[in-house]
Amino acid sequence: MIQHSQLRREHGLEYWTIPAFPRWGARVWFMLRKGGVSRGPYRSLNLGLNTGDQPEKIRENRARLLKLRHFGPLLPVLGKQAHGSRIRVAARQDAGRGWKRLDDAFSATDGLITTVPGMPLAITVADCLPVLITAESRPLAAAIHVGWRGLVAGILKRAVSKLARDFRILPAKLRIAIGPGIGPTAFTISGETLTRLQRICAPALLPARGKSRARYHLGLAALHQLAMLGVPRTNITVVDECTASQARQYFSYRRQGETGRMLAVIQLQQKM
Repeated sequence: MIQHSQLRREHGLEYWTIPAFPRWGARVWFMLRKGGVSRGPYRSLNLGLNTGDQPEKIRENRARLLKLRHFGPLLPVLGKQAHGSRIRVAARQDAGRGWKRLDDAFSATDGLITTVPGMPLAITVADCLPVLITAESRPLAAAIHVGWRGLVAGILKRAVSKLARDFRILPAKLRIAIGPGIGPTAFTISGETLTRLQRICAPALLPARGKSRARYHLGLAALHQLAMLGVPRTNITVVDECTASQARQYFSYRRQGETGRMLAVIQLQQKM
């Protein structure tokens, strides 16, 4: 049975969550852009240190997340994302990497895995898909940043294969949440990008104006890859929201260029 998502408001912040995830020992937060102190194109909950926003405002915005129920108590871990396929395993001593400073984040890393309870894993997004993973069979959390380049680079295949090889978790035992990302009405492609994405999932190509252009359903392509890897569709929840089409709710690099970033977060629950 496909689990449903739910929009929640807490301490002036808004986020999507999957109420069923605590059943498998994890919690997820897909943050929206409301409730922060940033101004201009970063208004208001900009959580990305890799933007042109004032660092003190980003730190204040990030501090507000720490007040959310069940968040932490360890500081989140982030990678310095590179639209690639590198995945790192985060240990307890890595808590806080990339949280206060970008230069101590895991370098060139678009996927994180941990078995440490109470230590959030976070990825920054502003159109790319945030893919958060836990498992039925053992306590584990993973956060994967999936843009079109990462999809082509095979980051989803690498993540599922690594979980099977190194953690002995079968794809059928994974539980996955895919957060808001750019939708097919806003994602128009052409040239080499079109050719490469067509190889990934041809059904995700949709008609667009102009012979050499197409719209692309990034979420459908991700679901296709996960199905090919053996993850049942009933194990995947999709927050079907387009970041590029809803300026009040989400940051979007494709819509705006200079803009903020949301965070998608997963953490294992601490045993009581």
